[in-house]
Amino acid sequence: MGDARCTAPRRGTPSGTRAKGPRVFLVGFVGLALLSVPLTGGRLGALAEVRFRWVGLLVGALVVQVAIISFVHGGPSWFHPAVHIASYGVALAFLVANFSISGLPLVGFGGLANFVAIAANGGVMPASKTALVDAARTHSHNAFDNSAPVAHAHLRFLGDVFAMPGWMPLHNVFSIGDLLIALGAAVAIHAACDTCLARFGRHLVHQNGPAEATSDPTDAGSLVS
Repeated sequence: MGDARCTAPRRGTPSGTRAKGPRVFLVGFVGLALLSVPLTGGRLGALAEVRFRWVGLLVGALVVQVAIISFVHGGPSWFHPAVHIASYGVALAFLVANFSISGLPLVGFGGLANFVAIAANGGVMPASKTALVDAARTHSHNAFDNSAPVAHAHLRFLGDVFAMPGWMPLHNVFSIGDLLIALGAAVAIHAACDTCLARFGRHLVHQNGPAEATSDPTDAGSLVS
């Protein structure tokens, strides 16, 4: 796991790479999903009507991840990885509590994929060296590397093996789990805003699903837990 201080480079991390921050790839994708709502006949204001359970868990998990990656440096070698794993567990608890909301089961599966990869590699998301170089990431000597090359990584295919090129805004590396989270977030946004894409998707589901399924986007079973 490296030196007793997290300010030292993690074993197996080349000096020319840097671990990413907390899932930066998702910020841009969610932004695009929001921008697409008016273009597909949806109402962005409907997002304010969605009610989530245990929102504090998600907020707390995100705050903790930002803190350990960007602000809380040093300490014993086990501290940052353990807190990193725990933050994912808390976020997954939030998703389980809101599984009835359209799109969140897919977000949950993506989060679970990331959690498994991180837990299997001692609290670090295994990253491809090639992907890190393509994303133009550099190593920080003052921060916890939440995503980095790991020697003899377990479940490497679930790690950060994809890259947004360095010339793109919010360029970074990302995983299969991130893709599932992004897709689930887009589904949730379009379902809540009742876009034509969401209506088409419900039409396909109702054609092949039980007759009693409802198409009302504000139905408690689809948006409110």
